[in-house]
Amino acid sequence: MNALVNTVNTIDTTIREALTHPTMDIKTYGMTKAVIETGSDPKEYPAVLTTDNEIQAAIDDNFSICTWHKVRSQNVTAVEDGFGDEDNDKASETSMSLLVWGNLNRLQINETQLANLIHYTIPSVVNVGINGVYSTSVDVTSVNYESKAIFEREFQGVSYNLDIGSTIIQIDYSINMQFNKSCVAQCTTC
Repeated sequence: MNALVNTVNTIDTTIREALTHPTMDIKTYGMTKAVIETGSDPKEYPAVLTTDNEIQAAIDDNFSICTWHKVRSQNVTAVEDGFGDEDNDKASETSMSLLVWGNLNRLQINETQLANLIHYTIPSVVNVGINGVYSTSVDVTSVNYESKAIFEREFQGVSYNLDIGSTIIQIDYSINMQFNKSCVAQCTTC
């Protein structure tokens, strides 16, 4: 559903607009997929495919901050309206993670400050611009600072190689939507 992508894009735009300090050179990747390399040295890491079908990994040290989002799970339930109408109104809760790599030396801040700068800018209400989506809210649920554990989970088969002045933070959040499944199902761009 493009409503999720639109929500992530809105979050990324809000973050980029808020972090304007000259040391905060930010690259937002949006939604990533796990790229799996097989063979004698198998690896799995988050990346996006460019329009040229090239793989772009989620950490790029040309920037001082890189962010990417992952869908963890989604739950959809019927919304009871009590009028005997068709079962078209739905509510979804999508568990997401926003992963933030930061070069703390270049940023001249600590990891708690970086997490606060990012997660306090995440909007709590988003207009996804899709007919049939009645409401979209975003709630930050937790922040994880265990950089090594996050790296090992995100970059499987890759040796931990973050510089001492770098970190990865995981900001877990949920996207809650109410929508009409008939309208959204008929939308070819949704």
